[in-house]
Amino acid sequence: MRKIYLLAAFVVVTLSTFAQVTASGLPQATYPSLAAAITALNSATISSNVQISLQANEVAPAGGYVITASGNFFSRIEIRGNQRRITASNAHTPGSISDAIFKIVGSKYVSITGFGLYENPLNTNVDLATNNCTEFGIALLNSAPGVGPENITINNNVIKLNLFYPNSIGVYTNSNHSSTNFTTIAAATSTGRNQSITITSNEIDSANIAIAAIGTPGFPSGTITIGGNDPAQSNLITNWG
Repeated sequence: MRKIYLLAAFVVVTLSTFAQVTASGLPQATYPSLAAAITALNSATISSNVQISLQANEVAPAGGYVITASGNFFSRIEIRGNQRRITASNAHTPGSISDAIFKIVGSKYVSITGFGLYENPLNTNVDLATNNCTEFGIALLNSAPGVGPENITINNNVIKLNLFYPNSIGVYTNSNHSSTNFTTIAAATSTGRNQSITITSNEIDSANIAIAAIGTPGFPSGTITIGGNDPAQSNLITNWG
């Protein structure tokens, strides 16, 4: 009689949860999305260096990620993309002219580095009254009169928007605007200026305006550094205007 021997193979499967975002200096070490990490950042008390690192590609929320947290000279905030790609939302409010991928609103000592920031390919309506496009790759805006962003670094990012949309701007710093209302907000004091801004080593493509720096009459903006003495600090601007 023929005997058949069956060999049972035991396969051990180890399940692990992949962290979309890792963080240090925040209440949690991991977050399910960059939006969740930034929400935690905005409500945190910053008493040490904070680093937020994106570990996988992501779609930005409608209107963009809004950063309102501030660090200081000793406790800085670094948001790192690790060359991951963020695609703009396809759910912007039709006709809005204040949409971005990142908004830095009145913050201090924040750096945005190493991201790929791309317009959503579905955002093709360029009519100003009904547009669904993204205005800014990164926008630096006042949170209130007298509260402008300071000591901000925008470094080593790739930004690609919609060249055919006339309001598309790669990096935008303006002392007059809040994050949602683009009517004029006067800088009540010199602290309302956008100042100590550094924009280096970025690649900006397919934006009608690559970099725009706009001040407030009577309160000129502080130092804004675009590029540097080292050629590696230059911003590469292509396919613009």
